[in-house]
Amino acid sequence: MAIIVGVLIFNWRYFEEMLSENKMANNRQGRSGKIAQQMQETSDNLAYLVRNYVLTGDIQYFEDYWDMELHGEGREDVVKKLRSYHFDNEEQKNLNIILDRCNELKKQEVYAMQLALAQYHVHAIDYEDEELQGYIRYVENYDKLPMHEGRNEPGMKQKQDATDYLSGEEYSYCTQQLFNAIDEFVSQEQNKLDNIAQQNRSISNRAIFIPGNVLFWLLYVLF
Repeated sequence: MAIIVGVLIFNWRYFEEMLSENKMANNRQGRSGKIAQQMQETSDNLAYLVRNYVLTGDIQYFEDYWDMELHGEGREDVVKKLRSYHFDNEEQKNLNIILDRCNELKKQEVYAMQLALAQYHVHAIDYEDEELQGYIRYVENYDKLPMHEGRNEPGMKQKQDATDYLSGEEYSYCTQQLFNAIDEFVSQEQNKLDNIAQQNRSISNRAIFIPGNVLFWLLYVLF
């Protein structure tokens, strides 16, 4: 009798531990999925700011863009948050793809801002705010995206180029590529959540089935 009771206690503790581990994994996957979806919202916000700066020349949009991008709220910062969850190799691979897409989109946006700065005759020395001066110099000296031939002309032509650039196929393609990578990652995380839910159901069924069988045989032997 004592052996049977011991088996039952061990069984319940074992399954409780497994359910607890799965619950922790489920919470982690759920949080990471929400952070990944947050990246799309962050990307939309940055795109809104750069488009409005190019269209209006209002330096506040320019400043708000770089406040987000360089102070912990940019696309790359979301990737860093996700990396803190220590994903497996396949997930890390997808995060690398997302990061590459983020960098490419940033290049497109900086290029458009370079054109707009020239169109609106914006220079760092025209502003007293040292942080804003730094943002302007950062864009002026950003050399990761080569200047395209024929896009250096002054005046309205340059503003039109910046506007067209953000409305063109190249920028739209980079945006869609980023969103596709995010969707792939979110889908991967959702599949893991579904697997965890299935495991929990299986564990619960076994937790009921095993003690039930033990009690059945115990009653059978006793009576």
